[in-house]
Formats: sequence, C-alpha cells, structure tokens
Amino acid sequence: MLDLEIFRIAFVVVLLSVNTIYDIRYRTIFGSDKTNFIVGCIGFGLLLLDAIGEPLSYDFVMMVICITFVLLLWRVRVIASGDVVISLIFCAVLPTNFIPLTTIFLALMFSVVVTLVYNITLNTSTKYKNEKLFHDFNSSIFIKILAFGLSHKKRAWEKHVLTIENNGKLDLITSSFDKEFNAKNETIVCVAMPLLPLMLISFPIVLVVTSVFINYLALILS
Repeated sequence: MLDLEIFRIAFVVVLLSVNTIYDIRYRTIFGSDKTNFIVGCIGFGLLLLDAIGEPLSYDFVMMVICITFVLLLWRVRVIASGDVVISLIFCAVLPTNFIPLTTIFLALMFSVVVTLVYNITLNTSTKYKNEKLFHDFNSSIFIKILAFGLSHKKRAWEKHVLTIENNGKLDLITSSFDKEFNAKNETIVCVAMPLLPLMLISFPIVLVVTSVFINYLALILS
C-alpha cells in the first residue's frame, strides 16, 4: 500500500499558498480553468494512488458531501467563484475526515472576526473625527447597526471593496462578488475579504485538531 497522505497534504499547502499570493495581490486565482482542471485531476490521482489496496468508498462519500456543501456555499454567495474552484480541488485531494469543510468554515469564522474588527475600527475613527457616517441614508436603525460592523467609509488606500450604496439606502443583501472594484472615496463600502489566505492559516490548525481528536477518540474506545 502506498502512503501518499503527506504528499496530498503538501499538495494542498502548495495549492493554497500559490493562490493566496494571487488572491491578495490580484484578487483572482492562479491559472485558467483548464489549468485548474489539470491540477484537480493530478490531486485526485494522488488520492486514487493512496487508496490502492484499500476501499475508496469512505473517502468518496466524504468527497461528495464536501463538494455538495462547497457548491451550496457558492450558490448562496458565501464564497466567491475563485474560492470555490480551489475548494473543489481541495475536496478532491484530501476529503478525509471532512478536512476541507472544516477548513473552510474555520476560515469563514476568521473572516467574520477580521471583518468586524476592521470595520468597527474604521467607523470608530470616523465618528471620533466627527464625520458623518450613515446619517444621509434612508435605512432603518437595525440596518445601520449592522452596517457599522459590516461596512465603512472607503479610504483612499483601499482597492478591493464593493459599494453598498443603492438609491440612497444601505444595501447589505444584494452586494455581490461579481461587482467591479470601482467604489469612489467617501462612499460606504464592504471589504471583499480574501478567503484563501484564511484557509491557508486554518488548514494546519484543522490538521492538528483533527489528529488530536481522532487519537483521543481511539484511546477512549480501545
């Protein structure tokens, strides 16, 4: 039996590392659809080689479940189209113990925390300077409270942000990953938080926690 799990883990690390660089610098992923399809096939080939002499059904079932949830997250616009491509490759390479899903959900949790801290910090700075923030918008108090944590007034240094202003209202619902990054300074925007860097951070955490949990469970049941 071949033991290629360490190579599959390294494959995912390289995949996330390369695309993290592109995600941060260009807000896109590395390569064309054809390139990523080939990369996915290579990764899946590693999984098949690693399964020689062992039943593949366990990993296959987890892969199907992981892919289904990833596509669902993409469908409801929780993750962007570039993120979903890399996530699907991740699912095809290392579906064991639902590691891709756990990594994605942990990255999303990090994303929420970073987004809240970032927006609240900028909005607090704006209020400290006695500048207007949401006063001119015809939106409910509830929406404005949400906007305080999810959006801010655009700064000059920001490039990858999406405007949430819509006909004099704050639109937190229909802001889409498909919009262009062309918001003007002083408009209210939300950050298109890059997910891949957070997945790269989350991946080793998930590996360690999963390994410890499985070993602990095996110890209890033995």
